[in-house]
Amino acid sequence: MARLSSAQRLLIGGFGVVAAVVLGFGVKAYVETQAKIDEVESLRGVMLEARAGVDACFVERDRAQSIFDQTDRVVDSLRADVDDIEIALPEGGRGVEQERYPAYLGIVEIYNLSVREWEAAADSLQAVDARCRPLVEAHNLLVDSLTRILEAEGVELPPS
Repeated sequence: MARLSSAQRLLIGGFGVVAAVVLGFGVKAYVETQAKIDEVESLRGVMLEARAGVDACFVERDRAQSIFDQTDRVVDSLRADVDDIEIALPEGGRGVEQERYPAYLGIVEIYNLSVREWEAAADSLQAVDARCRPLVEAHNLLVDSLTRILEAEGVELPPS
């Protein structure tokens, strides 16, 4: 077998160095790309979990809103019934005719109970809304972070 000249050995060594450098840059680029992909996938997973929490909270809020709206309609209807029974007095103010007084007391009692239910429904709705607000804000921050990362990588996102 023939021996390689120094020039040939130098040339082969140079090719080896170039190949090692190219391979090193390729591996580095792959690792960096994979790290970005992992980061995006991790953020996406957290964002999807946050979205599920927001959706569940919205279901609860919609239910609380429905209960509040229903209670509000009952209170409004009872208030209208009370107003219908009350009459304007000649000396000012409002009063109730003697023969309608027992019915009036019954409606006022139901009205007062309904107002307490309305207040409880309003408190419940406010509490659910207070629980949902930070979930929505956290979700929006995650979406913004993911959007910034993707835009920095040159990924064009569809308009929202």
